[in-house]
Amino acid sequence: MSEKKQLNISVEDQLIDRLNTLAPKAGYASGNEFAAEALDMWAETLADMMIKLREIERNSFKLQRERLLANLRQVQESGTDRRKYFVALIAASASEARTSIIASGGNFLTVADNSYGES
Repeated sequence: MSEKKQLNISVEDQLIDRLNTLAPKAGYASGNEFAAEALDMWAETLADMMIKLREIERNSFKLQRERLLANLRQVQESGTDRRKYFVALIAASASEARTSIIASGGNFLTVADNSYGES
């Protein structure tokens, strides 16, 4: 049998009365025996709950991290797509400008003057 030790803990009289009243109903010889068993069960339950909570937190952070990284990749890819679009747009504008310069006989000033118009 395991060695028993006495703990010096302060509890309210109401709790002691309650443990003494409930002990016989729960099949224990004394309130102290019932309290010891209840503390043991509560400690086990609390430890299990804390372990599970840490596991849930880890999984939650892992899932959140994965989602944020996916969103970041998507933003970076869409940024790359936007850059490609703007490069293509600038290339198309440059091509139009070359076509206009060629059409005006190579005189860039004529094209620039026509582009903006006179006010």
